[in-house]
Amino acid sequence: MAWRCAPCVPANSRRSFLRDKIINPILRPELHVGLHQAPRGILLFGPPGTGKTTLAKWMAASSGASFFEVTPSSIISKFHGETETLIKALFKVAEADSPSLVFIDEIDSLLGKRREKEDDTSIRMKNQLLQMMDGVSSCSGDKVLVVVGATNRPDMLDEAAIRRLSKRVLVPLPDFDARRVLIRTVLEKQSTGGCTLSDQELGDLSSRLEKWSGSDIRSLCVSASERSYDETVAKFGGIQNVPSRAAFRPISFSDFLAALEEVRPSCTSEESLRFFDEWAKAHGAL
Repeated sequence: MAWRCAPCVPANSRRSFLRDKIINPILRPELHVGLHQAPRGILLFGPPGTGKTTLAKWMAASSGASFFEVTPSSIISKFHGETETLIKALFKVAEADSPSLVFIDEIDSLLGKRREKEDDTSIRMKNQLLQMMDGVSSCSGDKVLVVVGATNRPDMLDEAAIRRLSKRVLVPLPDFDARRVLIRTVLEKQSTGGCTLSDQELGDLSSRLEKWSGSDIRSLCVSASERSYDETVAKFGGIQNVPSRAAFRPISFSDFLAALEEVRPSCTSEESLRFFDEWAKAHGAL
């Protein structure tokens, strides 16, 4: 359940803010007391596939904190009272393994706006989770526990949850420079031939991927790599005849051009992208 390995650091200007306000206070809690202590709740929000989970893992790895990842399916039980018990156990273990970062993905599914005819099970679950989040702020001085929530729908969050997630960070779609870095990193780390694209090709490709998320770009790289794979298998007359991974040729710019005919970005609506900027301004987000 705990995660301590360093993930790929997200290429993103918010890193400096997160390092100063979250990572450093976790690393040196004795220097960050009172008003300078680490925030107990953080909300990462933005379009799907922008790397919110990766960003949370990076914060944990950079600060040496244990990483506890929670999804709605992992914590909601059909048995009466078991969900509340699981929530209590999670926070108890996280506090014991301090410093800890509890990452709640799709937090709007757990702490969505209260409805007029909400069932008792949902109400108890929300109250228990909010109560445990309140308890985080009263941890003793030598215990550091930070709750990080992630969502694509911040407008669906209950106001009580938003108040507890006092630091709110918009994780936007990658800009041109971030797209260049991401493409190069994926090719160098996950393809046999590394990145053989020229700077001009890399720039040309990055300019074509405006409004593409990190997840979309990785899907494009996978599609481009399939052309190298298929060509190599055909060349050797079947997968059983391919001598080694080194036989696969590097992914070329033409492979990406062909892949662009098949792969499409998941978030292209100007209205949906504008929504995140407006929500950030309305709720004091970075």
